[in-house]
Amino acid sequence: MYAARAFQRGEIIETCPVIVCRAWEAQGTFRDYWWEWKPRGRYGLPLGYVSMMNHGGRRRRNVLVTRLYGRRVMQLRAARAISVGEELLLDYGMPSYDFVVLD
Repeated sequence: MYAARAFQRGEIIETCPVIVCRAWEAQGTFRDYWWEWKPRGRYGLPLGYVSMMNHGGRRRRNVLVTRLYGRRVMQLRAARAISVGEELLLDYGMPSYDFVVLD
C-alpha cells in the first residue's frame, strides 16, 4: 500500500471499523489478520487498509495504530511525515506500549 498523498506526522490516515469476536471465533482463513482486543480474550478484525499494509519493522514503520475499543474502530496515524508514493508500513511485532490504547 502506497500513499496517494502526503501526510504530516500525527495525521490520521484512516479510521476503520473492526469486527470483534471471541478467540475461538478468530480462526480459519483470516487468523493472521486479527488483533488483540478488549476485554481480554477478544480479537478484532479491521475492515480497512490496516490488513493490507506490509511489515516494516520498528525502524522502518511510518504508520502507528490506535485502537478505540469503545467505538470498535482502529485509527492509522502517520508516525512521521510521509511523502506521496511512499509505502505505508506497520510494525507487526509492536509491543503493546507502542500502541496508543484508548478505552
